[in-house]
Amino acid sequence: MLNSLFKNSVKKTLAFITTYLALVNNTNAYTYSRNAIKYTDKELNNPYIGWLHCATTIDLNDYPNYDCNYISTFTGIKNLKPGLQYLGVRLAEFRNKDISDVALTALRNLLEEYRKHKKVDPTLQIILRFYYDGSNNYKADSSFKPIRIKKGNKKRSESASSDSDSNDNEYSEFKQVDNGELYLTFDDYKYFKEEYDPNILDEINKSFNSTITDIGVEEDEGNVTEKKEKEEIPKIEYYDSNGKLQTIELNDGNDTLDDLKITKKDYQKLKSNAKYNNERYFNEHNKLSLNNKEMKDYENNAIFINDNIINNVINNHYEKRGNRQYDSEFYKNATVSQYKNTRPIAKELFVLNLDDNVHKLCIRQFNPGHAKVYDENKRKIVNAGENHKESSDYYFAKYKTPEIEPDLTTILSHINQLSDIVYEYKDLIYIYQGAFVGTYGEMRGSEHLKIDELSLIIHALNELIDPSIFLSVRTPAFYRGLKDTFYANKNSYYNFDYSLFEKRMSLYNDGLFYNDDDYGTYKSKKVSDENKLDKNNYLKKYREKEVSFQNSLCLNVPNGGEAVYFNKTKAIQSNEY
Repeated sequence: MLNSLFKNSVKKTLAFITTYLALVNNTNAYTYSRNAIKYTDKELNNPYIGWLHCATTIDLNDYPNYDCNYISTFTGIKNLKPGLQYLGVRLAEFRNKDISDVALTALRNLLEEYRKHKKVDPTLQIILRFYYDGSNNYKADSSFKPIRIKKGNKKRSESASSDSDSNDNEYSEFKQVDNGELYLTFDDYKYFKEEYDPNILDEINKSFNSTITDIGVEEDEGNVTEKKEKEEIPKIEYYDSNGKLQTIELNDGNDTLDDLKITKKDYQKLKSNAKYNNERYFNEHNKLSLNNKEMKDYENNAIFINDNIINNVINNHYEKRGNRQYDSEFYKNATVSQYKNTRPIAKELFVLNLDDNVHKLCIRQFNPGHAKVYDENKRKIVNAGENHKESSDYYFAKYKTPEIEPDLTTILSHINQLSDIVYEYKDLIYIYQGAFVGTYGEMRGSEHLKIDELSLIIHALNELIDPSIFLSVRTPAFYRGLKDTFYANKNSYYNFDYSLFEKRMSLYNDGLFYNDDDYGTYKSKKVSDENKLDKNNYLKKYREKEVSFQNSLCLNVPNGGEAVYFNKTKAIQSNEY
């Protein structure tokens, strides 16, 4: 399967392989030598060493101009602090299909903003991660509303789907979703409209094809210069206040609330819920956190939408006949018939009150937090139950990571699609973290982690991601399992470059300082058998041995990750490691 993937892309990547082969040979230029330790309280501008205090995450979708978190991220790049940056890109929207040109255009535009900022900050480098599940994908019913489940009806097997539980019971909840839309201003949106280039994909592809011709590589009309059929303008659908299915075309003509032709009641609903787009209603994980009364009000006024089925119907599942316009009954019947075969995610239409009294129309995933309330004295969200006798009697059903992640073939196809963009911006990207899988991309909670599938994913990354970019896996156990597999089966992996793998593969520890096993990075002391394999058949070792392993490996490749604060331990214990 992977052989076929690579063979089909040979002509497309031939120019890269022939022109930039020297990069492979020079990858070992990225090495480290021990220097004297110097203490300073000055800001660290070295992008390779130091602390990174924030992370940026976005969703790729077919409506970047309605994704107000994306717009906020786009406009905020010019104000970034110097040095290393983290960019997490969620792909849940494309879990069952190719990534659209609209979404790829959005990614290119975002990276182009980073390139502009690099002229101001030459030290800028990006830690890049693609993944599907950000633990924020809530289930929707046939009317597009989030599914409620009474806590008394909660089954043991469903516990991982609740908002109060993570997808893996040994892990807690983290701040992995941005709410940049809360801070979007009129000037920000104006900047986005001026700078966003909807044709950037065509321009870069045209430049690439010109480069192929210039260096004398034979063109193949069917592969290099193939033109895609123009994609349809995306649409959303929702049930209005009268229970009728309505459709909105996501174009510039429906950019603000006043542009929409909707009922007065729906208009008032959107305006009423706008008050909740305030940081006082979001918890420390950037999730909407309301008390029971507020949540009831919010749900009554929310307009939940379907943005997936309708576009699949238009673009993929039904034959197009010229410019035929399908009526609402067609959409309704098609939607109902396909709902059985999809995993719809709860999304909502909402408005932001920008400066100059502009009500910007936006779309986001419904992302509720725990039952929390705002404490006026503390001026922050607090746990319901600390000083307040209030808790919810229901929770919202959430998909587990395996329900959101696609099959292996789709993952490999997405790697192939994204590799061209990563190549274009290789000067900005220092390291790629992970393997496209796992909750938050942290290589846990996924069904693609066993060596037979993970090795194919890593092989694709090693083959298609530019050799000047480091790769990394979550634990030393993953590293050893992959290295041993590739070494023992070199001929089983098409065109595999084992030398390149050794030069670039590194680690990222996303559980630094949490406890003695760094949140599952190492074997827990509770496991008495040192040779016992974990659930994915990898051999983790105790902390002392893994630290020694890392000290040796990471003289030549980076070692990164996230520090985790464990607030349930005593202060004296927190300094133990």
